Amino acid sequence: RYGVIADAARGQLVGFDPVRHSAPGSRPAPGETVNVARTGYTWDDGEAAIVVLPALVTRMENEETRS
Repeated sequence: RYGVIADAARGQLVGFDPVRHSAPGSRPAPGETVNVARTGYTWDDGEAAIVVLPALVTRMENEETRS
Protein backbone atom coordinates (compact mmCIF):
# COMPACT_ATOMS: atom_id res chain seq x y z
CA ARG A 1 0.00 0.00 0.00
CA TYR A 2 2.77 2.45 0.90
CA GLY A 3 5.41 0.97 -1.37
CA VAL A 4 6.79 -1.45 1.23
CA ILE A 5 7.54 -4.80 -0.36
CA ALA A 6 8.38 -8.05 1.44
CA ASP A 7 11.48 -9.66 -0.01
CA ALA A 8 12.00 -13.43 -0.05
CA ALA A 9 9.81 -15.42 2.37
CA ARG A 10 11.12 -17.35 5.36
CA GLY A 11 12.48 -20.73 4.32
CA GLN A 12 13.17 -19.66 0.74
CA LEU A 13 16.59 -20.27 -0.80
CA VAL A 14 18.12 -17.21 -2.45
CA GLY A 15 21.50 -15.95 -3.64
CA PHE A 16 23.23 -13.83 -0.98
CA ASP A 17 23.03 -10.10 -1.68
CA PRO A 18 25.05 -8.05 0.85
CA VAL A 19 22.76 -5.04 0.28
CA ARG A 20 19.50 -6.88 0.96
CA HIS A 21 20.64 -9.57 3.41
CA SER A 22 22.17 -9.75 6.87
CA ALA A 23 24.07 -12.90 7.90
CA PRO A 24 25.25 -13.51 11.47
CA GLY A 25 28.68 -15.10 11.81
CA SER A 26 30.84 -15.47 8.74
CA ARG A 27 29.61 -13.58 5.70
CA PRO A 28 28.57 -15.64 2.67
CA ALA A 29 30.06 -14.79 -0.72
CA PRO A 30 27.81 -12.72 -3.02
CA GLY A 31 25.53 -15.12 -4.92
CA GLU A 32 26.11 -17.99 -2.46
CA THR A 33 22.86 -19.85 -1.78
CA VAL A 34 21.46 -18.96 1.64
CA ASN A 35 18.29 -19.76 3.58
CA VAL A 36 16.00 -16.89 4.59
CA ALA A 37 15.40 -16.99 8.37
CA ARG A 38 13.49 -13.67 8.60
CA THR A 39 11.80 -11.80 5.77
CA GLY A 40 13.30 -8.46 4.81
CA TYR A 41 11.45 -5.39 3.54
CA THR A 42 12.19 -2.85 0.84
CA TRP A 43 10.48 0.50 0.27
CA ASP A 44 10.08 1.46 -3.38
CA ASP A 45 8.76 4.92 -4.15
CA GLY A 46 8.98 4.39 -7.90
CA GLU A 47 12.34 6.15 -8.24
CA ALA A 48 14.53 4.22 -5.82
CA ALA A 49 14.32 1.06 -3.75
CA ILE A 50 15.54 1.40 -0.16
CA VAL A 51 16.14 -1.60 2.09
CA VAL A 52 14.14 -0.88 5.24
CA LEU A 53 14.95 -4.16 7.02
CA PRO A 54 17.53 -6.56 5.56
CA ALA A 55 16.43 -10.20 5.44
CA LEU A 56 18.21 -12.37 7.99
CA VAL A 57 19.83 -15.30 6.22
CA THR A 58 21.85 -18.35 7.20
CA ARG A 59 24.36 -20.35 5.23
CA MET A 60 23.30 -23.65 3.75
CA GLU A 61 24.59 -26.71 5.54
CA ASN A 62 26.81 -28.78 3.28
CA GLU A 63 28.24 -32.29 3.46
CA GLU A 64 31.48 -31.15 5.15
CA THR A 65 29.68 -29.40 8.04
CA ARG A 66 27.27 -32.23 8.83
CA SER A 67 28.05 -34.45 11.80
